[in-house]
Amino acid sequence: MPRDPDDLLMTADVCTSDTSEGEVRVKVGEAAAEFGKAPDVPLYCSGPAFVSVPNEPDADGSACQAFYAADGDGKKVIGCRDNRYADKVGKLEPGDAAIVSKCDARFLLKRSGNSCTLFSKNQSTGKTMMVIVDGEHGEAKIQNGNAFVLVKDDRIVLAVNGGAAIVISKKGVQITGSSFQAATATVQLGDMTGGAGPPVAPPPSPATAVAVGPQPGAVSTKVFAAI
Repeated sequence: MPRDPDDLLMTADVCTSDTSEGEVRVKVGEAAAEFGKAPDVPLYCSGPAFVSVPNEPDADGSACQAFYAADGDGKKVIGCRDNRYADKVGKLEPGDAAIVSKCDARFLLKRSGNSCTLFSKNQSTGKTMMVIVDGEHGEAKIQNGNAFVLVKDDRIVLAVNGGAAIVISKKGVQITGSSFQAATATVQLGDMTGGAGPPVAPPPSPATAVAVGPQPGAVSTKVFAAI
């Protein structure tokens, strides 16, 4: 709601916004009454590299609130708040920060865990999507529904809940799951060079070839195992 027009600093609803002139400008007034007090007011964001456009008012008249100052015959918005989406951040502790809007996507910074979280929802499945950089536990995590990627200082884990998993570390690669399929022209198991240099093409069959096929004793021309 607008304050006394004689005040130097005033608050009002943000009724409309416009960026067509390369700058965020708003119309301030009273959204519930569709009353405009000042159109084409420049909006000053919290920093020179941060640009934000307020959400439009709701049908019930609730809107983003602008804090603006008189500047000669004009006005300038020097701060905004929009409590319509404040519940999206949960409980914030001292030093925490958040960016939220009229959607599922949001950014959360937590001082106590030294972490940053990008959060949204998969519009196709309705399941959670997150990217978490967790400084306290020294790991980064990507989640999309039942699929996960975990990156720690010494290993990488790719997994699907109830399905397969791949763990990559200095000790090697571990693959678990009900099946493993390599749909490639050639499969090489082991080091054909004996550790002496870069990989080379496997020797022609039947040397070091894995026996496969419907005929007993048949050797593979595509799967090779180094001893």
